[in-house]
Amino acid sequence: MFHYRSICGYNEAKLVGYVMSDHAAFIAAIADRPLDDVPRLVYADYLEENGDSARAEFIRVQCELARIADDNDPRHDELSDRESELLRVHRAEWTIPDLRGRQEFRRGFVEVVRTTAEWLVAFGPRLFDLAPVVHMRIQNADAHIDALAELPGLAQLETLDLTNNSFGMRDRIQRFFSVARLDRLRRLILRNNQIWPEAIQQLAAAPCTRQLTWLELSGNPISDEGAVMLAMNAAFTSLRKLIAKCDEVPYTESVHAAGAAAISASTTLTNLRELNLADHYIGDAGLAAIASSHNMTGLERLNVAYNDIGTIGDNGIEAVVDSRYLTALTLFTYSGNHLSRIAAQALAGWPRLQRMKRVNLVDCEFATGAREEIWASRWADRFWLGNEEVE
Repeated sequence: MFHYRSICGYNEAKLVGYVMSDHAAFIAAIADRPLDDVPRLVYADYLEENGDSARAEFIRVQCELARIADDNDPRHDELSDRESELLRVHRAEWTIPDLRGRQEFRRGFVEVVRTTAEWLVAFGPRLFDLAPVVHMRIQNADAHIDALAELPGLAQLETLDLTNNSFGMRDRIQRFFSVARLDRLRRLILRNNQIWPEAIQQLAAAPCTRQLTWLELSGNPISDEGAVMLAMNAAFTSLRKLIAKCDEVPYTESVHAAGAAAISASTTLTNLRELNLADHYIGDAGLAAIASSHNMTGLERLNVAYNDIGTIGDNGIEAVVDSRYLTALTLFTYSGNHLSRIAAQALAGWPRLQRMKRVNLVDCEFATGAREEIWASRWADRFWLGNEEVE
């Protein structure tokens, strides 16, 4: 393993400016430039020069692994094995001490923390002096709204996961997001938070919402009314990923064809790359609305699993196959819906298939002859039917 100075050829004087004796100052520099390996690797050099060669090696190994995009790279297995060995021996001493919950290392440092609000509040801002945490999941957050909102370290978070809280009630969204400093937040997960349409309005008013690129609202009773609010509000313009799976929400509070049509016709949700409306009730009309919208030209992933599509006709699949707009689509999840022989024939001959990665048909209800149409497709290898072989 080489020193960063030698492998990158940086000017020595330029690097000296990064080298600080105080751990918190190093962490602050790393947190300030979370995507940049320079402060991390300079810190690794500093650690090795001061007798902590194992920690230095670990930082370099994880940074190198992050740069290797392909698991088939000949270096991958060796680096991965060394990463595991270093963690096996040193994990306890490298994690944030006395913090209960799960901690994950990325590129040499604890970047992911899953803990309770009680522990986070008790720990206070020093948590962010000990590690460049950028991804956080907080449990029991709804009981500590005001104290959490005051934590200054939240400003460095890129991901905030508030799954299984009750932020949709008692104006908690407004109380938290109007106060919390979330300057870098890009991904917000509000799964199972009892969010009704009026709470979406509060979320739209939050200062951080306009910078969000990823929003998950699965398991919330947003209904068609909430879908319309998402579609109409300019605060959601930057979203590239919208996940709003039903997760057993009652029929009346789920998304139907009208909600899907509102999202697809939105003049603000035009940057979507992924749309997940699994387990709702959008039907053929909802899928056809999505496939027929010019706003969907950038969509790469579409999940409409278990949406009662194909029960009364073939309009949904026919709209997808005939669409002039789903030109960027690479992953299409249609599992759990119905597929007639006519729809299967249309899907099997879809020219877009040659550029697709996968069409998921797991748990679909196939009419007589529909499977055979899929198996006979020129691009049969693009289809996934679970344990069934597509030849």
